[in-house]
Amino acid sequence: MFFSCRPFLSFMEKKKSRAGWCFLLLIVLLLALLVFAQNALCAKIAWWQHPQHEQVEIVFSRDLPAPDVRRVDPLTVRILAHKDAWGPPRDLTLPAFTGADLLQALVPEGNALLVKLQSKAFGFVTQYDDAARRLTIDFFPDPLGGRWLFDPPTPWIQTQEDAAPARATSTPVAPAQTARPLETAHPQPAPPLSSKPLSPPEPLQGTRSPDTSTPEQLVPEAPLIQASPEAGVRGPVHAPLARSAPEIPAPTHTSNVLRSRIERVGPEDARSVAANQEVPPALVAEVSSLPQEKQDSLTDKPATDIPPEHHDHLPEPMPIRREITRSDMPMQVAEPEEPERLETTSTVEEVASNDEIEEPQPSKPPATIDAKPVDPAENYQRRLSNARTAMMNGEFADAVLALRTLASLADLPESLREDVLYDLADALFSLHLEDLAGNFAEVAKAYEQAMNVNPASPRAATALRNLGVLHLRVNNLPEAKAFFNVLRQEHPHDPLVPTTEYYLGEYFLERGDYAQAADHFQTVIEKYPEHNIARQCSISLARALYALGYDDQAFQIMDFLEKRWPRYYIDDPSLLELAGIIALRVNSLESAKERLSTYYNLVPDNPEAHMLLARLGDIYLLTGKPDAAEHVFEKTAREYPEEEGGLVARMRLVEGGIHDDPTLDDVFATLRAAQVYTHIIEKHPQSPLAAVATVKLAIWQVWNKRLEDSLVTIRDFLANRPHHSLAPKALEIGVEAFSQLVDRNLRDGRFSEIIDQWQLHPFLHPLEPELGAQTILGLAMGFWKTGDHQRAIQLARPHLSEITPQHAQNFALDLLLGIYLEQQQWAEIVALESLREELELSLDRIRELNYAVALALENLDRPNEAGEYWLTLAEDLQLSETRRGYALYFLARRALRDENLEKVYQYAQEALSLLLLDRKDSGKIRDSIAWLTQVTERTGRMQEALAWALEFDQLIKEDDPDWAMSRYRLAQLYQRMQHHDQWRKILVDLQQKNPDGLYGRLAGSALQGRELEDSVGRFLQ
Repeated sequence: MFFSCRPFLSFMEKKKSRAGWCFLLLIVLLLALLVFAQNALCAKIAWWQHPQHEQVEIVFSRDLPAPDVRRVDPLTVRILAHKDAWGPPRDLTLPAFTGADLLQALVPEGNALLVKLQSKAFGFVTQYDDAARRLTIDFFPDPLGGRWLFDPPTPWIQTQEDAAPARATSTPVAPAQTARPLETAHPQPAPPLSSKPLSPPEPLQGTRSPDTSTPEQLVPEAPLIQASPEAGVRGPVHAPLARSAPEIPAPTHTSNVLRSRIERVGPEDARSVAANQEVPPALVAEVSSLPQEKQDSLTDKPATDIPPEHHDHLPEPMPIRREITRSDMPMQVAEPEEPERLETTSTVEEVASNDEIEEPQPSKPPATIDAKPVDPAENYQRRLSNARTAMMNGEFADAVLALRTLASLADLPESLREDVLYDLADALFSLHLEDLAGNFAEVAKAYEQAMNVNPASPRAATALRNLGVLHLRVNNLPEAKAFFNVLRQEHPHDPLVPTTEYYLGEYFLERGDYAQAADHFQTVIEKYPEHNIARQCSISLARALYALGYDDQAFQIMDFLEKRWPRYYIDDPSLLELAGIIALRVNSLESAKERLSTYYNLVPDNPEAHMLLARLGDIYLLTGKPDAAEHVFEKTAREYPEEEGGLVARMRLVEGGIHDDPTLDDVFATLRAAQVYTHIIEKHPQSPLAAVATVKLAIWQVWNKRLEDSLVTIRDFLANRPHHSLAPKALEIGVEAFSQLVDRNLRDGRFSEIIDQWQLHPFLHPLEPELGAQTILGLAMGFWKTGDHQRAIQLARPHLSEITPQHAQNFALDLLLGIYLEQQQWAEIVALESLREELELSLDRIRELNYAVALALENLDRPNEAGEYWLTLAEDLQLSETRRGYALYFLARRALRDENLEKVYQYAQEALSLLLLDRKDSGKIRDSIAWLTQVTERTGRMQEALAWALEFDQLIKEDDPDWAMSRYRLAQLYQRMQHHDQWRKILVDLQQKNPDGLYGRLAGSALQGRELEDSVGRFLQ
C-alpha cells in the first residue's frame, strides 16, 4: 500500500505542538509492534549437518495439521503446509546451506516450501512433533535415490465391454433380448478404416515396481486377488525395494470354465463357448470412427489346445472394431512384454493394420449350434473374473473401470456386490500405491463402502489392514493404530495381524524414531517367528539397531537372519553390505570380509564398488595383512581415482594406516599426504571426505610448523562448514596451532605478531577460556607490549588464583607488576600484597612482590609501612645489587627523616656503593652523596664532607638544575676549611655562569661581603 506523508507533515508544520509529536511517536511505536508481531508469526527454520545426514528443522508458530512432505522431482522435496503455517513471506528467514553436502537451497512456493538438493542420489525421513510443532526432515546419501522416477497414475481405458452396460442401465433390456442365437450370426462387411496411421500407444505397466528413490520408504504391494469370493483378498503391501516384501500366500481357486480369450463386449453380445467345440465368428461390434491397433489377449493362452486336425473347420477371420466411449482419456493398449503366440482356436482374430484393413470374405455358416440364453448373473461373474485377471496382470486402471461399472449396476446380485466392492477398493489401493496420500479420500471411501455391505466379511481383515496403511501414508498415526487394533481384536488369528506391527515399525523407521521401530519389529520376531514377514522384520530390526548404535544386537539379528534364511540377500544383495558394515563395527573382521566380498563378487559393477574395496582394504589392515591391504588400496585408487573409495584408498596409502578420526598425535610428515589432502579439498569440495581431508591437512601443517597456514585452513573450514561434526576437532587443532605460535613468538620477542594472528582469526575469540594459561598470558604480554594495558590486565588477572599452576601464577604476577610499575598504579600494586599468603609463589616472586609493594608504599607517602619491606629486602643477599641499593636508599631517606645520622651514613654509603655498579639511576646516586656530605658536615668531619662534595661535583653537569646549588655548597665547605682561594674561585665561576640565578646572586653577594670585610680590615690596620 502506498500513501503520501505530505498532508501529515503539513499538519505537523502547522501545529508544531507537543501533542502532534507525541502522536507521531505513537504511530512509529505501533508500526514497530506490528513488524514484531509479524516476525513472531513466522516459522523458524534451521539446519544441521551430521556425519551421515543433514537435517532441516522447522518450528511452526501455531498449532496446525502436520505438513505433507514428499519428493516431487529428482532434486526437490516439497513441504506442503497450511497457508498460515509460514507467516508473512517477506518476514520468513530462509537459512543458507553453507558447506552442505546434500542440501542446496530453500525456495518458497505458495503454501509450500521446496527443498532443493544437490544430487538426486538421496533419501529422507520426516518426523513431526505435534506438541512442539516441530517438523524434522533428515536427508541422507542414498545411491538408490538416483533411480527415482515420477510415475503418474495410468489413464483409464473404457472398452466396449464396459461402455455397453452403462448404456444398458439407461435403457434396460430384457434378458431374452440379450441372448442372440450364435447360429444366426453372419459376418458383415465393414467399411474401410482410415488410412491415417496411429502413433504407437504407450503400454500399460503390467507390474508396478515400488519407487526405489528412497530405500526406507514404505511401499505396499498390490493386494493378491482370489477368484473365490469366500476366500477374500489377501494382499500384503510391498516393503521397500531394498528389503524383500512380506510373503503372504494367496489361496488358490479352480475355475469351472474353460480359460479362453477375454472378449470386451457388452452384455447383449455375451455368449458362452463350450470347450473343444467349433466356435463361429464373433459378432461384429459397432463401428467407431476411431481405428484401433491390433491388441493381444490380456490372459494366458487357452488351457486346452484344439488339435490341429480341427483347424480346417475354423471360419474365416474377420476384423474387429472397438468403440472408445471416453474420448477425454488418452488411448493406451496393454501389451505384454513377451506376447504369446495366439492359437488358431481363438474365437476371433484381429487382422487390422495401421494403414488399412482388408474386406472380410464371407464364409459359409457353420453347423448349427443350439443357442443358450446367457444368465445375467453368470455374465456378471465372468466380468468380475475378467477384472480380477486384469488386476493379476497389473492392469489396475482397467480393473477399476470395470469394477466401477459393475458396482453401478442396479441389478447386480448381492452375492457379487460384496466381492465387487472389495475388489474395487483393492484395485484402487494398488492403482494409487505410489501416491496413496494424494488419493486418500477415494481409496478410504471405497473400503468404507465395501465394509458397510458386510462388516463381517472374511475380507474385512485386509480392508482394515490397508486402511491402517493408508492412514500411515498421511501421517495419521492414531487413526492407523485404531484400524490395526480393530483388526487384532476382531481377527486375532488372521495372518495379517503381524503385518500391522511391521508397517508401524516401518513408519517409525522412516521418521528416525528407531527405538519405537525396533520395538515393533521385535514384537513380530518374538510372537510370530514362523510368519513369512519375520524375515523382513529381522532386516528392518537390524537397520534400526544399527542406527541406534546397538551394533552388538544388530550383529546378533543379522547372524540369526543368515542362519534361518541363508539366501536372504538374493532379492536385495545390498543387504550383504549392511551385514558387512555391522560386522565391521563389532570387530568381527572375518565375517565382515566374507559378506563384503560376497556382495562385491555378486554385483561387481554396483555403484558402491569403490567403497566396498576400500572397506576390504581396511579389514586387511585390521587383520594384520598390510601387503594385501596395499594391493587392494592401489587397485581402488587406480580404478576409481575420483570416487570416494578411491580417495579413501589414496589417503590410506599416504598415511600408512586408518586415521578416520584424526588427532594431533597422528603424524603425516610426508609431502605426498599434503598433496592428497589438497587434491580432495580442491577437486571434490562436496565430498564427505573433503572435511576430513581439511582437518588432516591442518594437522599436517601443525606438525611441519606451518602454524600460520594451519590457522588459515581451520578458519576456512569453519567458515564453509560451521555445523559439521568435525568442527570441534577443527577448533582443537586451531587452539594447538595458536598456542605453538604464541610460544614461538614469545621466545623471539615478536609480540605484535601474536596480536596480528589473534585478530586475523576471530574463531579463536570464543575459545579464550579453552586456551592454556601459558597461551593466555602470552597473549596478554602481546597486548601489553603493543600498548593495550587494560586488555593485558584483563587476561592476566584471573590467573592469580589457587587453581592456576605455579609457573602460570609467577608469569601472571610478573606481568601485572610490570604493567602496574610502568603505569605507576601504586594502589593496584599494594592490593596484590595479599597474594603472598594465598598463592604458592616462588621465593623470587615473593622478593619481587615485596619490592613492588614497598616502592608503591613509598610513592603513596606511607614510608613507615614501606620501611619494614625495605629492611627485609636490604638484608636479603639473594636480591639483585640494584634492588638492594634501592632498599638501602629508601632506608637512608627514612633515617634522615628521623634525624638518625648514623643510620643515614650507614645506609647511604652502602646504597651508593651498590648503585654505582650499573650507574643507571644517577638521581639516587647524587642523593646518596648529598646525604653523606650533609651527615659528615653536620658531625664536623669537614675533610670527609669536602671529599663527598667533590665526588658529587664530578657527577653533576652544568645543565643540571641542581648544579648551581651543589657548587655553592662546595664553596661553603672550602670557606669553612679556610680555603679562601678555592672558595673565591668557585663563587666567581658561579656568578659568571649563573648571574641571574639564585645561587649566582648569592655568590655575588658573598664576594661583595668578602671585599667589604677585606676593606674594613685594611682600614683598621
